[in-house]
Amino acid sequence: MRILVVILNIVWLVVSGFLVYDKMSHQDYFLSALFLGTPVVTLIYLFLSKQGGKGWLTLYFQRKALEEKRKIDDLNRTDVT
Repeated sequence: MRILVVILNIVWLVVSGFLVYDKMSHQDYFLSALFLGTPVVTLIYLFLSKQGGKGWLTLYFQRKALEEKRKIDDLNRTDVT
């Protein structure tokens, strides 16, 4: 699946680059940046993210869940005593 996403992003980059170069006027800078920037950012993310492990966002949410669980456990301990 990862390879398919990379291939589709490269195709998107090539096609949008052709459209920007061939069809658009110089006034459409934002749209051009959006067309060319989106696949570039996606490719950078795909190559920098861990393939087999967990990403930083997953680890962040797991840490937050553990912190909340620890707070609840601490509150339960203080209520019991």
